[in-house]
Amino acid sequence: MRYRAQGVALAITTAFLMMAPTGAAAQSAQALSVQVSGLYIGFGGSPYTDMSTGVGGEAQLRYTSGAMSLGLGYQYTRHTMEGEEGHMSNAGVFVEPRYVFSTSSPTLAPYVSARLGLLRMSGIMDEDSNGGTVNLGGGVLARLTSRTNLDFGATYGYTRFSGAIDGSGSDLVLRAGFAIGLGG
Repeated sequence: MRYRAQGVALAITTAFLMMAPTGAAAQSAQALSVQVSGLYIGFGGSPYTDMSTGVGGEAQLRYTSGAMSLGLGYQYTRHTMEGEEGHMSNAGVFVEPRYVFSTSSPTLAPYVSARLGLLRMSGIMDEDSNGGTVNLGGGVLARLTSRTNLDFGATYGYTRFSGAIDGSGSDLVLRAGFAIGLGG
């Protein structure tokens, strides 16, 4: 099931990236924006076989300069471990550069992105696990107004933690949210 979701997310992202670049982009017209999104994170690999997929959210501040933008944010998801009572949290900071392609559509714009996260898993285990992720992916922005966009994105990549959960694997991050431009 986890790998089918990854394949669907990658196919959708690839389809959007193949749109011909020609016209205006749907990126926020303001240099600064705030984004709030719902998250779905699934981990793959032997250290994470007993861990459930997690649901949570993120908030980020994004600086936009033309087609390039850079986001700095905080994410949180909640997971369970097979055979354990309670839940654990996966939380931390991330940096996300993004390049938005212009298209003939004034309201839709595909983008490619990277995501570097420093994370901590804590909760039901005797000790916390520190680690991080390095992901690549993309998505699509849908302009609602000159100040607001819908954002649908997916990244897939490498993850590594040490501590109670120790080892490397993969992770899939799916996101859906709103971005609101700040200032004039």
